[in-house]
This record gives sequence, C-alpha cells and structure tokens, in this order.
Amino acid sequence: MNKTLLLASAAACMALAGCLGGGDGGSGAQATETYDRIEAGIDDGSITTVSDMPTGQASMSGHIGVADVGEDGDLTAIGALALDVDFDGGTVTGSASDFGLYNSDSGNKTENITGTLDVAGTLSGSTMTADASGELSDGETPSDVALTMTGDFYDDGGDLLVYGDVSGTIADAADGGDSQTVEGGFYAYED
Repeated sequence: MNKTLLLASAAACMALAGCLGGGDGGSGAQATETYDRIEAGIDDGSITTVSDMPTGQASMSGHIGVADVGEDGDLTAIGALALDVDFDGGTVTGSASDFGLYNSDSGNKTENITGTLDVAGTLSGSTMTADASGELSDGETPSDVALTMTGDFYDDGGDLLVYGDVSGTIADAADGGDSQTVEGGFYAYED
C-alpha cells in the first residue's frame, strides 16, 4: 500500500491545505484550516516557541499526515493524533489513528485507512522527538510504517501546541518490504 499516511512536510504545508479542502467535511478540512493558521502564526510571530516548559502531564490532540502518496502520487493522507506528555519525566506516548486518503486535486476523501501507529519518545528542552510505528492498511495491502517525529512546543495565545516534521518509511508488508520514503508534519494542542 504505497498510499498511506501523515501531514505534508514543512515545505509542502501550504500545498497540503488545498488538498484537504472538502472531502469528508470533518477532520480533513478542520486539520487543513488549523494547520494553515499555525503556519501563518509561526511565520508572523504570533505563535512563539515556549520559553518555560510546563510541569506535570498534558494530554494533547491534533493531526498527522503526508501528501504525494499513492501509486500516482496524487493522494494525501491524514489521521488523528493523540499524545500524553510527561514534562517532569521527559517522555511522550500516544497514538495516531483514523486515517483517511484524500484526492490531492479535488480534496475528496477516497477511502479510510485502518490501523494505529504507536507513538513513543522523549523531550529535551522545548523539543520533542518520537517514533511512530505500526501497521496500516487500505483493506487490501498492509503496510509497515516507521516514522520519526521531531517538533517544538509553542505558545499559541496561551494554548500549548506541539508542531513539527515527520520522516520515515512505509513498507509493503505483503511483498517483503517494497518501501517508500515519506516526509510530513504534525500538530497537537493541549486538551
């Protein structure tokens, strides 16, 4: 399944916005609007890197995705991201699930992707590094997904945000590992 998952790379973030405009009327459009606003806020300085990291724990939710997937590179995939951050212990755990594929031209949702990626990582200063891995499927072909997430914590008008890049591989689990390198991005806000 060379048509799997995760939010466009930092350089392609604005292109992703056009890809997810309609589709299911839910998470794709919502993720696009939120991602556009975050990108603009970081660019104009209204969203700033957290200078003093919080203490305790926080549950965070958002989206993760990649563009230019599929046999023709004409699909965008996006899924829900849930993170549990332990600022005192310096760890992050969570999952990514509920993925959908969207046509990059029309923005229409073409199919659902089943499976879950497990997320586990660490914090250093205001930076988060985590691995997201697991098996996803379009109902026909399972894929082994191995990604690295690297991001920073931001203050968005008093709301805690983590935002960053994703890179890794998606390998066809059925035929011994025909692999595709992917790049993407993610964001999550404190619940």
